[in-house]
Amino acid sequence: MNWWNISVFYIIPIASVVFFFFWKRKYLWMAPLISTAISVVISLLAMPSILSDAEHRNMFFDISVMLHI
Repeated sequence: MNWWNISVFYIIPIASVVFFFFWKRKYLWMAPLISTAISVVISLLAMPSILSDAEHRNMFFDISVMLHI
């Protein structure tokens, strides 16, 4: 696994849940939304070519983003 997979699918979701758990627990429901937004930004910065091809773009937004939510 490379750094992108580890950060997008492990570190960012866990960090967002831990952050909201210790900050304000009533906002814990926002953790998946914040995690998804940060993951999309990191993915687009790491692989800007993902938006150039329609097949890759559809796979990214239809599959990867839905996995986070």
